[in-house]
Amino acid sequence: MSEIKDCLPHQDAKKHFIDLRNIRLESERRKVDERLSALRAQLAAHGIRRSGAQELRAWQFKEEMFDALAMGYIQDAVDTCRLYGIPLTRGLCDSLLAAAGDQLVAQYKSALQTHAQGISDVKIPLHIRQQRIGWLTGDRFQS
Repeated sequence: MSEIKDCLPHQDAKKHFIDLRNIRLESERRKVDERLSALRAQLAAHGIRRSGAQELRAWQFKEEMFDALAMGYIQDAVDTCRLYGIPLTRGLCDSLLAAAGDQLVAQYKSALQTHAQGISDVKIPLHIRQQRIGWLTGDRFQS
């Protein structure tokens, strides 16, 4: 698995990207936590403890975070390249996209593993688990 930071040729650029990545990760996690809290509070106010719709919506928050991180990390890498005068060649861009894809796969695998171990903060609905397991095992283009 490749990481976006490893696509950057200069050590200073890597350090800068890691700083941006950490800021983005903290920000996106905070957004998801706030959205989950608001959802749970709203449902509690209506006397609803747990529902399939609530679990689906919570999982969608996580998926949106994964997407935002992947896109944001690419943007951070591009911004870092501009700052350090690193040309955005076809090879570099292909490497960044491949690394972002690897990151998404790793995030989904991790989410499925923590769910299976019962330590996830968000339950993944069964139909989503089945869909993602197929996607992760090579059936990515099946719907």
